[in-house]
Amino acid sequence: MANDKLDPPYEMKELKMLEPFSVVKYMFCEAGVAVNYDDIEKFWSHHWEVKSRWAMGTTATNRHIPLGLHGDGAKLRQVSFQKPEKMIGIWLNAPLWRPKSVRASRWLLCAIREDELYKHYTLNCIYHRLVWSLNLLHDGLYPSSGPNGEVLEGKKKERAGTKICGGMKFAVTEVRADWSYHKQLLKFFSSWAGGANMPVCFQCPAWNSGPDRFYDVSETSPLWGKQYSLVDFLLQQMPEDHPCTQDGNSIF
Repeated sequence: MANDKLDPPYEMKELKMLEPFSVVKYMFCEAGVAVNYDDIEKFWSHHWEVKSRWAMGTTATNRHIPLGLHGDGAKLRQVSFQKPEKMIGIWLNAPLWRPKSVRASRWLLCAIREDELYKHYTLNCIYHRLVWSLNLLHDGLYPSSGPNGEVLEGKKKERAGTKICGGMKFAVTEVRADWSYHKQLLKFFSSWAGGANMPVCFQCPAWNSGPDRFYDVSETSPLWGKQYSLVDFLLQQMPEDHPCTQDGNSIF
């Protein structure tokens, strides 16, 4: 977490979070969440048929149950003439499951006060754990080592390589958030407050004026043909060196 009184200006702190593969096991194998496999096959068939970019290179099969990650922040309070106090949360959901209450469709994995974040390093550390856990769900098997290669002990060692949820496999198909959260996490260059010296959009070269002005949403707008590919996004929006560490210095 950030601490301006220290040099360097941070201190290490433990953050409690729910393990994604444990949450999914509970929801699907104990709580009764069910997804129709016919719907899953139609989901994958559709995206392969229309050649959705994210689906073309996937190692998922038409039996992998889609999952979504959602990050967002909420204001807790704001004292006059001070920055607002915010809490950031990360949720997991199954896009093809539709409960009666939308509140039941989002499963909170972790939450942290925004003022406890140290630049983007804290979120990087959180996502390091999330990605490890979600990759295990992709294979459907318990880990044989910890998220950093640690040797397992006790019950964790005994269950290594066994099925997490009766042979079910899962694949992340959605990563959702608002503009503020995406910028906080990815540290891309563009900014909604830009437009003169930098683009306002992280998906295309939209500016405040000129032929690529962001408010031209007509069918003839040249921006429709200028949306970034993955490679373009990395080249145009991400730092050239050490995009995940900032200034080439990692603290983890």
